[in-house]
Amino acid sequence: EVNKMKKVLLTDAGRKLADFAERFGDGVDALAAELRKEETLPEGPVRYAMPESCLMTPHFPMLLARRKKHFPGLRLEVTVTTFEEICRAVLEHRVDFGFITRPARLPGLKLTPYCREEIVLASADPRHLAFSSVRELAQVPFLDHDGAEILFAHWKRHYFPGNRTLHWHDLPRAGGMNRLPGVIRMLEAGVGATVLSRHCIAREIASGKIRVYREGVVNQIYLAWLKDSHLPRRVSL
Repeated sequence: EVNKMKKVLLTDAGRKLADFAERFGDGVDALAAELRKEETLPEGPVRYAMPESCLMTPHFPMLLARRKKHFPGLRLEVTVTTFEEICRAVLEHRVDFGFITRPARLPGLKLTPYCREEIVLASADPRHLAFSSVRELAQVPFLDHDGAEILFAHWKRHYFPGNRTLHWHDLPRAGGMNRLPGVIRMLEAGVGATVLSRHCIAREIASGKIRVYREGVVNQIYLAWLKDSHLPRRVSL
C-alpha cells in the first residue's frame, strides 16, 4: 500500500513475498555459481590410447602439466598399444579417442590432423647409413618394431620415390622387439638400423650415440574418435 508521504509500505503478505523472492534469488545465484564451477572445472575420466612413440613426445608432459594446472579433477586413463588395437578400442567404446601415426580408413572412425613428427632412418653404425642406392639399402640389417613396416614405406617414398620393388619384408633382419626402449638400446649397440620417430632418439642423437640418414621425413599424427559421436566436455578439453 502507499501512504500519504508517497512511500511504499509492505503488508505482512508483501514482506513474506519479498523474503521469499530474496531467498529464491540467493538460491538461483548459488546454482548458477555451481554450474559455472562445473563448466570451468570438469571432472571424471578421460580415456585414450596411443602408440609408444607418442609417449616419448613432449606433448605428453605438456598435457600432464595442463591437466594439473587447469583441470585437476580429470582422471587420465591412458593405454599404450599398437595401431590396430587403438582403432579397435575406439570403435568398441573402450576409449574416448586415440592417437594414431597413419591414416585409418575404417568405417565409423573420424580422423583429425593433430601434429606432425619427423621420421628418420637411424643406426649407431655409420656403415648402415652409407648406402647410395636401393640395391645398397637392401643389404642393410634392420631392427623390427611395431609400425616399422609402415614407417619404412613412408620414408622410402621420399628418398626413392620411383622404387616399387624393395619392401620391408625384403630387408635383412638384425633383430627386433615389441618395445621401443629396447629397440633404441639395440640401435645404440650397433645391432642394426631402423626407421622411427626422431623425438624417440633425440637424446641419443644429441650425444652422438645414434646417427641418422640425411634429413627426416615429415609424418602426420591423427586424433581418431567415433564418427558422429559427441565427446563429453571433459574429453573435448
